[in-house]
Amino acid sequence: IYDLMDKVSEIMVTSQSPQVQELCRGVLLQFLLDYPQGKGRLRKQMTFLAKNLSYVYESGRKSVLELLNAVVTKFEANLIREYADLLFVALVMVIANDDSAKCREMAAVLIKSLFERLDEDRRKVIFSHLHSWSSQAGQPQLVQVSSQVYGFVIDVLGSKTLPYLPAILEDLTAGLSRSAADLEQAENDEAAVDMEWQVSYYSLTVFAKILRVFPDLVSEGDRVRWDLVVSHLLFPHAWVRTASCRLLGILFTAIPPSPPTTQYPEHHPLSNTGMREVAQKLCLQLKSEHLDEVLSLQIVKNLFYIGKCFCAMAPSGDKVSTEDDENQELQEEREVPDTELLKQQNPLPWLFSKLSYQANWAQQPLAILRWFAAMTSHMEAHKIETFL
Repeated sequence: IYDLMDKVSEIMVTSQSPQVQELCRGVLLQFLLDYPQGKGRLRKQMTFLAKNLSYVYESGRKSVLELLNAVVTKFEANLIREYADLLFVALVMVIANDDSAKCREMAAVLIKSLFERLDEDRRKVIFSHLHSWSSQAGQPQLVQVSSQVYGFVIDVLGSKTLPYLPAILEDLTAGLSRSAADLEQAENDEAAVDMEWQVSYYSLTVFAKILRVFPDLVSEGDRVRWDLVVSHLLFPHAWVRTASCRLLGILFTAIPPSPPTTQYPEHHPLSNTGMREVAQKLCLQLKSEHLDEVLSLQIVKNLFYIGKCFCAMAPSGDKVSTEDDENQELQEEREVPDTELLKQQNPLPWLFSKLSYQANWAQQPLAILRWFAAMTSHMEAHKIETFL
């Protein structure tokens, strides 16, 4: 019967009939659960399954993933732990290399199920693999897949991720730092460069998951490099722009609107300089030909928060005026520096002016009109009059 089951295993992979594959999976699973399996034979069977996760046809790979899902669910925990490394690496390779979205999705679910069944020692081994892959700066695909798996782990463990959090944050920050440096280099080069977007996107996405599980990290400025998030607002890929914009939205939702203060570093989004930089980049995002409704709405939310902060710091008179002829002459003599100073002291008129001009030729003028409507409902009547 053992030789017969070897043949059934092959048919389960190679058959082009879903019904035949399903029958083979059922028979093989029953055999693995009910018949004695020596250590060598079980390892041979698990190796066969892992190897065929790269089978040439999608139907065969899906069939193997279906069986592995049943194995991970029904096998005893000690057996799962014994073959955890073999299965984990094979499943990660599916995430990294498989061209079938369905297979990648099934592998992601399996990695989550596998991680749930592992003990603390095995989880540490898995994290050591992920940390090692994240450090391979010369192999962005490894860095990308490690970020993806970090996201799966956070989905599974939630708040229990805390012991591993420092290492995860370190790896994600390193990936974003390299991406930001590459982006800066590309902006300085005249030739067009095809940039890797996956590492940036998945790193930002995992950061968002972490902040939802650990909201206190939002206010701990040294745990999240917000300047790196801001630097990706104009990344040449729509998904990265959306991810960075959403991440800023989490920050703005957690901190009540207030005038920018000096308690934050210069390029932090809540500092005066940093907030104006964010506003500038969000306005540029509205010009993108790839702007979609989701990103447009998030930009409006972020700009509305910034507008409320700028409104809170606006001087009582709002209108920029001179007290006498002497001050007016001085202003004319120092027009450029005074304009910059006024932006710092009261940047709300600058933001209104910029968006008013931009509304005529932005990709989505509706977004700008939404911002005007939101600011109008927020501001006092006498302040609104100064912008009419």
